Amino acid sequence: MKMNGWTIGLSACAVATSLPGVFADQYAVTVSEKDVRIAHVRAEIELDGGLISMNDENNQGLKNGWSTFVEKAHVSNEAGRKLELTYEPTSRWRVAGAESGPIILTYDVRLGHDRANRRFGTHYAASKPISTV
Repeated sequence: MKMNGWTIGLSACAVATSLPGVFADQYAVTVSEKDVRIAHVRAEIELDGGLISMNDENNQGLKNGWSTFVEKAHVSNEAGRKLELTYEPTSRWRVAGAESGPIILTYDVRLGHDRANRRFGTHYAASKPISTV
């Protein structure tokens, strides 16, 4: 995440990275000072089954789940060839021309979760201090 000139890379791996040849999903998130309500995401992920999906847990009744906040999604293969991306409700995208293998996914996230009309109110969506014991 880029904040005030600093960039932090986020990465995740479902299996042990010490194994030779294991591909670890990697995410780079950048937030511009010009618009702090937009997070630009570049993800290098391993596609499995031609489908990209978001965890839709606790979406609190958002019509399209958490994908409500996703914009400008694009995908390409390792060689940079653009692949067609089709939205499938809820919070899933089908990648045409690729069933498996590494892909590069770019998208924006509109950070408006605290402004959405939510079942439990917007005050639960905004961050607040965590009390410690």
